[in-house]
Amino acid sequence: MKYFTEFMLYALAIMVFIGSLSFGFDREMARRDYERYKTSQQEKIVGCIFESNCNYYNDLLDKEYD
Repeated sequence: MKYFTEFMLYALAIMVFIGSLSFGFDREMARRDYERYKTSQQEKIVGCIFESNCNYYNDLLDKEYD
């Protein structure tokens, strides 16, 4: 039972690390799209893995256009 608990803790740590890493990469890609689109006033940021990243930068674009 001890080894199973230890294994589960390591597995959880790895999943949290991978989730955080993918969230960071996704956020950076949304930021790059934001930088590109903020001058064009034509497009919305789409295709994010985490919808909150797209929503955050789309809200910033909407504030700039108002």
